[in-house]
Amino acid sequence: MTPRTGAGIPALLVLLSALACAPRTPGPRSFPPPEPEAATIPPLPASYRMVHRVRLEVRGRSFDFIGYLAVRGESWRAVAYSELGGRLFDFLCLPPRREVLSAPQGLPRKPLREGVMNDLARVFAPGPGPPPPGRETDINVRTLRRVEGWPGPVPERLTIANRRWGYAMDVFLLRLDLRPVGEDAFREGERPREEE
Repeated sequence: MTPRTGAGIPALLVLLSALACAPRTPGPRSFPPPEPEAATIPPLPASYRMVHRVRLEVRGRSFDFIGYLAVRGESWRAVAYSELGGRLFDFLCLPPRREVLSAPQGLPRKPLREGVMNDLARVFAPGPGPPPPGRETDINVRTLRRVEGWPGPVPERLTIANRRWGYAMDVFLLRLDLRPVGEDAFREGERPREEE
């Protein structure tokens, strides 16, 4: 006697429909999803440079700029220039020192140091860095790109929204350089320039 392949399907459908209609008892709620960057921020090399196009919206003010980022170990520097070449922001992190060297007039330093600098360190600085964001910051990596020599996919486009300090940043990767970063990138008054 040969078994019929379709004989068990009606019984299976009856069982599934009975389970779907059965009353459900409330169970434990599911756990919240992990922090956004836990699954989306890839590992970083020890030394690199990046150039980004950034749009920053802060409490009704909007800034469009080109950002230069140089990272070596836990030290990093981010300098931002307007489209006409004026320096807007200059952040320097040489642990334990963290400073806002330059910012547009009227922008308070505390939100830049405790907000923007912490958020940049969470995304771009290898090593321990600041604690992971709590409920105040959302980091959403929208697109990733593979680059030879980089330990994982590179964040090509990401959004950082900080509710505590009232700002949002859209960050677009323009260029990536894996050559070692020298001391000149961390000298005040210098731009983290690209080596030829």
